[in-house]
Amino acid sequence: MANVNNLDLEFVHTEPAKGVSDDYKLINKLGLVPSFVGADNFTLTESIAIAIYRKSAAFHYTPSATKSKHLQ
Repeated sequence: MANVNNLDLEFVHTEPAKGVSDDYKLINKLGLVPSFVGADNFTLTESIAIAIYRKSAAFHYTPSATKSKHLQ
């Protein structure tokens, strides 16, 4: 979806089966994937919610909002 919509995302690889860092647990307390952290630190941890948020009209394409992290 990100490639199709030309979104600038940073993908951070993690392997929950091998354990996740304490920093990751600050984002997702259960240590599960995926997690999404927006430029404004808005965080989502469910894949459907992430997809809806990224595609919704509520997501405004501004320079400060287009750089986000998608942790997988």
